[in-house]
Amino acid sequence: SSSSSSSSAPAEHVVPRTYGTPSTAGTAEAAAVAAAAERVVLPEVCEHLIRHGYAVVDGALDGVTVGEGGASLSETLRRELDRLASSSDADADADASSAGSSRAPDGMKRNATVLVQKDRVVELEKANIFEAEVHAMKDEMASRFPAFRALREDRTFLTLLNAHAPPRTRAEDLHHQVVKLQVNFGMGACFPLHFDSAAELDGRRVTALTYLNPGWKEGDGGELVVYPFPSPPVKIEPRMGRVVLFSAANMLHRVLPSKARRLCFTQWFFARSAGGSSVSSSAAGSSGSAANGGVGGDG
Repeated sequence: SSSSSSSSAPAEHVVPRTYGTPSTAGTAEAAAVAAAAERVVLPEVCEHLIRHGYAVVDGALDGVTVGEGGASLSETLRRELDRLASSSDADADADASSAGSSRAPDGMKRNATVLVQKDRVVELEKANIFEAEVHAMKDEMASRFPAFRALREDRTFLTLLNAHAPPRTRAEDLHHQVVKLQVNFGMGACFPLHFDSAAELDGRRVTALTYLNPGWKEGDGGELVVYPFPSPPVKIEPRMGRVVLFSAANMLHRVLPSKARRLCFTQWFFARSAGGSSVSSSAAGSSGSAANGGVGGDG
């Protein structure tokens, strides 16, 4: 039998560097990212995450500015992701063709569903959804997106998750994170029911999705639906600055068809026990890792 997965992280998991002084240390972006994490990962949020398998936080990034008198962190991140997503004519391709966008923005690649079988792995690319892993960016490119670079290097979010939702064993401590940027150009692009991971495959424990869509309105689609069994499904709108946390291995979820352009980024937090080779934070990597049950990806 086969199981399927999201296109989340490398099939051979690459561990970003977790030591040394971050290149963004002391910057306004680093201070804002740390401050926002303290507003998201609160004890009551982690309690809801533990009890229900998911939690939703609004306004945390909107309430933090980047530097004195600067834009909010959510707006700063939106501008950076919009700049990356607009770095080619993928928008024009998507608008012009009902078959979907054929060209990825510079520095991004197509999202793909990874189907995992006992003897092989098959990737099925999606139309109109593109992604980039921040830890896989070369330093020259990453320097063009300082807020996301700071997000990649910051450990405040991870540390607070360990403090407020402590694992049962040291091996289950959250050890490192991967940050993936995503643009959905709409035209019905979606993610069917899936889990993000399976604990025995890549060690992902927590997914944190952040939405960057200030103009989102009802009818645009792209809502996240989580299935916190035995409770009823919960539909979550992809509104600007909203952060959604859930169990990567245990929360069944889907993303409804999107009719409008939609921006988000995902933070995946991995257990200390996760396998993989340790590489520097500037090393290149590929996307797509195995996860159990369902088809789709993140979003």
